[in-house]
Amino acid sequence: MLALAGPGQRPSMPLPPDAVSLDCSSLLSSRRVCVPALIDKDVDHPEPIKKPRRRRHSKSFGKFLQSVVSRVVSDRRKSVIIVEDTQQPTTTPHIIAQATSNTAIAGNVPGRLQFGQNHVGQKSTGPTASPAIQPARNEPQKREGAAQPLPNGKPANDPMTSSIYEPADAKVLTPRGLRKQQQQQPGAARVPVPKFHFPQGKPVSQHENDVAMRKALDVFRKLPGQKASVNEFETVIKAVGLPLYWKRPIYDAITNKKNVDVTQTEFCIWWRNMTSVANDEAARFIYALSGGKKDYLEREDFQSLCYDVIYTHPGLAFYHSATEFHPSYVDVVTTRIFWSANRSWTGRITAQELRKNDLLAQLRFLEKEDDINKETKYFSYEHFYVIYCKFWELDDDHDMLISKRDMLAHDEGALTPLVVNRMFSKAVVRGSRNEHLVEFIGLPEFAAFLMADEDKKNPTSVEYWFRICDLDGDGLVTLYEMEEMYGQVRDKLTLNKIDTMQFGDVACNLLDMIRPKNPNGFTLSDLKKCPLTYRFFNSFTNWRKFFSQEINEGEKPVVRNDEGRELTEWERYCAEEYESLMEAEGDDQIDETHSVNLDEEDARNSFKDLL
Repeated sequence: MLALAGPGQRPSMPLPPDAVSLDCSSLLSSRRVCVPALIDKDVDHPEPIKKPRRRRHSKSFGKFLQSVVSRVVSDRRKSVIIVEDTQQPTTTPHIIAQATSNTAIAGNVPGRLQFGQNHVGQKSTGPTASPAIQPARNEPQKREGAAQPLPNGKPANDPMTSSIYEPADAKVLTPRGLRKQQQQQPGAARVPVPKFHFPQGKPVSQHENDVAMRKALDVFRKLPGQKASVNEFETVIKAVGLPLYWKRPIYDAITNKKNVDVTQTEFCIWWRNMTSVANDEAARFIYALSGGKKDYLEREDFQSLCYDVIYTHPGLAFYHSATEFHPSYVDVVTTRIFWSANRSWTGRITAQELRKNDLLAQLRFLEKEDDINKETKYFSYEHFYVIYCKFWELDDDHDMLISKRDMLAHDEGALTPLVVNRMFSKAVVRGSRNEHLVEFIGLPEFAAFLMADEDKKNPTSVEYWFRICDLDGDGLVTLYEMEEMYGQVRDKLTLNKIDTMQFGDVACNLLDMIRPKNPNGFTLSDLKKCPLTYRFFNSFTNWRKFFSQEINEGEKPVVRNDEGRELTEWERYCAEEYESLMEAEGDDQIDETHSVNLDEEDARNSFKDLL
């Protein structure tokens, strides 16, 4: 506290403890009203006291704070020392920024504050020399307490060092650059990052591949001339641990599709080449079927495998002599493989898609199962028979091609003309989408349609019908497109004298059932999330199925096979149709091992009785 002095005297002020307090006291004293001056004035007629200019004083106080901060920072930054250059004794002195020691102070003025480390606000006890530039000597002088510079010339313990005090050729390193420089130094430890992406599968040890090779060589040594024919090649494939039905594609790849024996040298070369680029089963399957020329599989790559199943599987022994139907079986099996595995609709199956699919597991299942019909995913003969018979019913001239008029007769005219036109526009073909109209479709296209029509719960079926209903291909089935497609369904119902709902009522029901994110239309993700999507597509594509779901309450009864597994909609349809075809042909010799258990006496809902 300050004590006021007597008249004519200035108020006494104690000596400030440091320069900061001195500056603060000077500023505060200038803002006070002088007491003696007020006493000398006439009390009766005092002069009006002018209000201080707050703006000016606030600026002065801000400048004062700025000067204090800048003085602290500048004193720390401007502390430099002389670095002696031992190689050039007579050259120009070099200056680098160095950390301020605990006793180094800028200036030589007594009472000046030290703003060094741990001395803020303390008064200097003695004079100190200001920084100076001295010529370099042959031997550098080291000061006690001075921080040693880093290899780039910066001090190790002063983050405030400014680059303006460095020589022109000095490099300013960022933290990232410093880490990079330390990593480049010899002996610097690097942290290895383990590899986590393996497009060809996780690598297999060379020892494991060599062990498999030695087993194959043992088999070749037991064969006449150390050569393996087509029939003997099976033992070689089993020796290396590959699935049995890979044998024909591998045999064709080694012999270049020539009917010659395979030597052990040729097989060793193929094995070394294959194991050097393919590690897991999916990558090796693609290498085997493509001959090592591609990293994906197309339709023609499956022909040798499918023909091998026809000629070597015990369940198709009766089918060997019917050679005219072999290409049809291959087309249907290949279509079913792409239907399940090629989810990208590119027409090319990759190793990543195979890893997410069960095709390789089903091929191993065929090795253990003699009944081909128990493999219902791809190779079932009964499923092929149903597809082929349905196709044959529509193909009037039996040229293995179906026209639009033929397709309109499917299921007694259940499809609308707009749906048939979309099928013939290549909107649902795999590969590049070409909207150019075609006149005919073959057995592969019909097989895909039949699987999509009878099992709309399948994810691939949802994608199939979404492409049909998305008329403009913008990825959204709008209300306008729905109204256009429903108009033809309603015309079919009216033609058969069946009352139906207006489009507004149908649209409201579907919006409440699916609840799309966009109220103006449905996206593919919206439809995939809803378990009742099949009702959506039936409303716009198949008038008979739409009528059936409107008059029947609840879901269809559950159907299970002999093992108690619930059958899919497609498996259920094929089982029912196969029995119907056998009855129509008058064939009483139905396989006793095949049975279907229905929870209801008749679960097929004959439309002939309803209409």
